[in-house]
Formats: sequence, C-alpha cells, structure tokens
Amino acid sequence: MRICVLHSGDSESISPIIEALSGLKHDVSLSIFDAANPPEGFDVVLNLCDSKSDAPRVPRSMRMKNVTYAGNDADTLLLCSDKSIYKEFFVRKGIKTSRYQVFDTARDELDAQLKFPLKISAIYDNSEHMIITSEGEVKPHIASIITKSNQPVLV
Repeated sequence: MRICVLHSGDSESISPIIEALSGLKHDVSLSIFDAANPPEGFDVVLNLCDSKSDAPRVPRSMRMKNVTYAGNDADTLLLCSDKSIYKEFFVRKGIKTSRYQVFDTARDELDAQLKFPLKISAIYDNSEHMIITSEGEVKPHIASIITKSNQPVLV
C-alpha cells in the first residue's frame, strides 16, 4: 500500500510510525502539509498535522481534493487546537473546569477572580507555557509568550 504520512515539520517525532508502517512492507512517503498541493497518488494519507494552529485546514483541504485520509476531522482539530474553545465547550456541557482568561496583549488586566498559582500557555499549542505565582509575573510572562509564539495566551 502506498501511504503518505503528512506532518507539520517535526519528522523526528513520527519516526516510530514510519518505521512501523515500513516494517509492514508499505511504501511510505513523508510530506509537509501544503494546502495548495495536497499529496496525490497514494492509497491513503495519514494526517499527523495535529499540532499546528492551522491543523483544521488539513482535513478540509483533503476533502475538497477528494484525497482519502486517516486522522482527525476538522471539527475535532478545531475543538482541540484552541484551548479557549474547549474550555468554553466544557463550561457549556457543565463539566467543571478552572476559570480562565484569554490575553491578546499583555496590556489586558487580569481577572480578579483568577487565583494564583496560574498556568499560562500559548492558546493553540504547548510550545510555550509556565506557572506564575504572583501578580508581578503576569504581564511580563504573557508578553514573552505572545512574542515567542505569536499567539494569544490562555491564563
């Protein structure tokens, strides 16, 4: 079987999958996702592009080009890729979750109902996160994460 393993650029983390598929005598190719040119000519595309903020675009692109793929659908990726969306989903479903606030800039004021220690993280992935224990740490660390990740921050 001809299999394309679609990834977001970190091929080292998926090497065990490649080895397992190759060990089963499949013809395996690696490809980094390109919305304009999804992989063609394969029996199946294994979508492992779950860690990028634009991950929901991958299954949509595959569907539009009638490419057979395995992996999460766009709705699942959207729900899981934006931490504020799944926090709101939990709230709507009555699932207990900690209070939270989204910061687009470090100039926003911290919600007084949030209690320390607080975890702060980039909203779309886990590339940047930390625990803060005092009010004085809030703005500098939020500014740092926004700058490094180019994403809003979830507190």
